[in-house]
Amino acid sequence: MLKIKFNIYLVLVLFSCSDFNEDNSQNIAKFKDQILKKSQLTELFNKTNYKDSIIIINKLINEWAVNKILIEKAKLNLTIQDLNSLEKLVKNYKSELYSTAYLDALINSSINLEIDTTEIENLYKKNIDLFKLKDNIFKLAYLKVPKDFSDIGDVRNKLRNFKNNQKFLDSISYRFIDYSYDTKSWIAEKDLKKIFSFLNKQKLKSLKNYSFLQSKDSLNLYIIKVLDFKKIGSYSPVDYVFPTLEYMSINQRKKKLTQLIKADLIKNAIQNNELEIF
Repeated sequence: MLKIKFNIYLVLVLFSCSDFNEDNSQNIAKFKDQILKKSQLTELFNKTNYKDSIIIINKLINEWAVNKILIEKAKLNLTIQDLNSLEKLVKNYKSELYSTAYLDALINSSINLEIDTTEIENLYKKNIDLFKLKDNIFKLAYLKVPKDFSDIGDVRNKLRNFKNNQKFLDSISYRFIDYSYDTKSWIAEKDLKKIFSFLNKQKLKSLKNYSFLQSKDSLNLYIIKVLDFKKIGSYSPVDYVFPTLEYMSINQRKKKLTQLIKADLIKNAIQNNELEIF
């Protein structure tokens, strides 16, 4: 069996949290000429309780050791060709990290994040086939009241004609157990069934056909008014897919800005005699 010069100072696990933080220069482990410092483990140690930290620190030490051993074994046993290929990969990855980080910083400092309504509409029209609904969606208003609510007939009629009676319903909303008058947000059918567990297939069909539903359980009465409805397979409303359109817009701007920045970098480097292209 090959002998590996590897010493771990397990006395660490006997230290208290305060002891651990006193000397950040203390060596924790050594593999040949490579040393793991106590300061490298301090942050992890401070984030755990004492019992867990013993297990985590030992695991971290072992992982550090295995990593160093594997690297040495790789250098000794891999072919020159394999090692050269790995070195190229490391250099390329390092270069990519630097260039990508700086390019991202330039883009983020220059990009315009303001929403352009015309651009959003054009993106929607251009990509309309991407926005076919995969679920029915609703805009709705609903009330949840006690089953013995005294003015149920009046409230039900007011909700049926919601657009003309929203102010009135707002004025008495303190009497409701729960309610929503969100006229802007769409909700998918799958999510609607999570909110209203009583919505079986028959009640959902009734809600779609009549844009209105009243249902009750042992304690409460639920009244739902559909304000708008879009069927599965139809095109999504712009406001429903707006987050996607916004992402597409920003991504499109980033691509254009990236091209401009790269072109400027080359142009400036040539003008400053820093770059020659033969």
